[in-house]
Amino acid sequence: MSVKDDIRINPNELDKQWADLPDQFHNYFEEQELLAIEIKGKELSFELWEARIDCDIRKDPKKYCGSEKITEKQIGSIIKSDPKWEEMQLEILGLEKQRRLIMAACKTLDKKESSLASIQKLYLSEFYIAPVTEAEKDSFNSRLEEIADRNVRNEMKKRIKRKERENE
Repeated sequence: MSVKDDIRINPNELDKQWADLPDQFHNYFEEQELLAIEIKGKELSFELWEARIDCDIRKDPKKYCGSEKITEKQIGSIIKSDPKWEEMQLEILGLEKQRRLIMAACKTLDKKESSLASIQKLYLSEFYIAPVTEAEKDSFNSRLEEIADRNVRNEMKKRIKRKERENE
């Protein structure tokens, strides 16, 4: 299933959605935590790589900039100009993006929980009342027909008035 399927409310499966919600929360939260740990690991690898390059530059500055003397700013520029620096930064950003999307899914599941609770209250208060006996069904259907007829009459009156205004 996809995130969109997980956050969507299906009114025909409210009980199943209530039952699945804790597992969905757990799965997304776990995935978000795993991504956070992976990001920390990548950041640590990046810092170690950066420290090694920094030491290499300080040991032999002539190899990197052609001069025996080197400034902190030059060291920073040399490190950032290395293709590996950009690659590692983009990898960390990609993981961070995934983590944020998972966090957004968790927040949306929280909203889904609130929505399911509201829908449940409506059902429990018998907001969604359906006719039960044949007499209720007949009464309900005749009432629907009356409403439909009245709506048709009102729409016809509106059309007649519009035509009268156009003809003036």
